[in-house]
Amino acid sequence: MRKSLQRRLRYCFYSLILCVLFFGLLEIGARLLLQQRGIEVGTYRYGVAVADVLWAHPSWRLGWTGKPHWHGEIYDTHVTLNSRGHRAGEIVPRSDRELRILLLGDSRIFGYALEANETISASTQATLAQLLPGQTVEVYNAGIPGHSSYQGRCVASSLLNDYRPDVAVFLYGFNDLRRANLAPDSPAMMAVTGVMGWINEFLRPMVRHSGFFTWAFYREGHVDVTQAWGKPRVAADAYWQNVASFIRAAADANALPVVLSVPFNPRLRREMNAADSLLDRGEAQTAFAGYLKASDAIAALLIRRHGARRLAETKHPDFSRQLLTAPVVPLAALHGGLLVSGEEPYRELELPVDIMTKGVLLLLENELADERYYLDLGHLTAEGCRRVADSLAHTIAQRFGPPDHGE
Repeated sequence: MRKSLQRRLRYCFYSLILCVLFFGLLEIGARLLLQQRGIEVGTYRYGVAVADVLWAHPSWRLGWTGKPHWHGEIYDTHVTLNSRGHRAGEIVPRSDRELRILLLGDSRIFGYALEANETISASTQATLAQLLPGQTVEVYNAGIPGHSSYQGRCVASSLLNDYRPDVAVFLYGFNDLRRANLAPDSPAMMAVTGVMGWINEFLRPMVRHSGFFTWAFYREGHVDVTQAWGKPRVAADAYWQNVASFIRAAADANALPVVLSVPFNPRLRREMNAADSLLDRGEAQTAFAGYLKASDAIAALLIRRHGARRLAETKHPDFSRQLLTAPVVPLAALHGGLLVSGEEPYRELELPVDIMTKGVLLLLENELADERYYLDLGHLTAEGCRRVADSLAHTIAQRFGPPDHGE
């Protein structure tokens, strides 16, 4: 009996030694391969295997949320998140004379590349304080970068009950138009994304320090328009269903629903129109160069696909084919989902009258008609956020302030 146990222990010991030697050889071999290709361990210059998004926390229901009590640097700005993972103060019992506004949205509400006092929520609170003197106003920033209208609909169902706002604002749509990595947003897709997030958290330290994992997960190279194209995360009709669901939920919670629609940077249409004009004048080669060179990497896919269609229509199949097959973005960029629609959802459909009468739809095309108000294709500068907040605050003040507040 004792000899049998000793043999088993010896077998386990030798097996462990062999495993260590095996994986040690793999690690050495992987590091040699990476060295030959000029790739540093844990460095992903042209590709990424594990997203290093330290502020995000995996979620079965939402895919991801903000990490509770996290603070650090995001988009070159200092950010502090509360116990719910939001860029706001803690939720406390409301007072009798308090006016509460809940802002639901993506990175535009969150405040991409903006300090806390430059966000839409901060500017809205500051403007309302001027419009409604003597009124206590609190604006809660529940924006989560990367969220779609489907996720916003889910966030609304819980926050409306917990925060008990007088006004609930809904700003989504930009991420709806991004390419779905596996499938459109759904409960099953959120669960899969959450599981992938937990795997990501587990693998991140190994990938960052292991030559084998770096080699196994590393992705390099570029894709063309045809390879990068796909279905959006949320189709236009599903977007409006999510908006309608939000409006019903907000109305049921005795909050005024406000749907914000922030258009794309007008630069996108300007660049398309400039190349189209060249093509209309018969300057196909110059137009091709215009379609090929986009000022915004996110917009490149949209502009090139549009240009390929126009070139094909005007009998320039060679230019059209070159535009579709030219490398457009690094392979790793597909992980984030490129935009696959050039039309904002609110331009394609309208809400039923019985739904829209319960809320307010603010289209901000006139307020944001200048390219200077944008950081990129969809994110706003501090001044752009201030203009959105000004329109929102005046709309709220008209409902909750004295009759002559804006006169």
